[in-house]
Amino acid sequence: MYVTQLYAIAGKDLYDMAVAFQAYTQAQWTAYFNSITYLQTQAGQQPTAVIFINSGDNDINDSARTSIGPIGGLLNNTAAGYADNLAACVNAITSGWIGAGLSIGNNGSPGLYFLVVPSHVYGNPDNATLVSMRASAKNYTAGKANMSFVDLARLVPYVELIANGGFNSAPHLANTTYQYIATKLVRTYLQ
Repeated sequence: MYVTQLYAIAGKDLYDMAVAFQAYTQAQWTAYFNSITYLQTQAGQQPTAVIFINSGDNDINDSARTSIGPIGGLLNNTAAGYADNLAACVNAITSGWIGAGLSIGNNGSPGLYFLVVPSHVYGNPDNATLVSMRASAKNYTAGKANMSFVDLARLVPYVELIANGGFNSAPHLANTTYQYIATKLVRTYLQ
């Protein structure tokens, strides 16, 4: 298995991610996907990738810009804008994958998959906008054969999050908390 980062920039949200992905040329997508699936193809396997999309903390503060997804023009700090920008990210990545001559995954067959994991709980009570963004992401992924949704707020409730490292400086988690969440994800979904 090969793990790499496609996009990770502090202070950015799904809108920024979508802008970056939409700017990639097909040659860049092809080079990227060829590099992350190289070992699979060398072993005679069909290329498979899981794109883990995590956002939310910065999205709730982005009230000045509007979404750039299939609908477009929705405020970024709303559930509808979040889902639209998520769709823009998924569509750009999917287009790049297909343009590289690769197949879309379908219920476990080789191909492209997405794991959508909106941000962890923000406090107690949780941020209402972030709660609605999680709901819209869950709705967006529902019924799609190559997508899954993980609700971090349910997986690691606030009290548990605090008990296992908490925040470095809210909303940013301490490294030990990120490690705890990663371990819990693996234990919950891969065992």
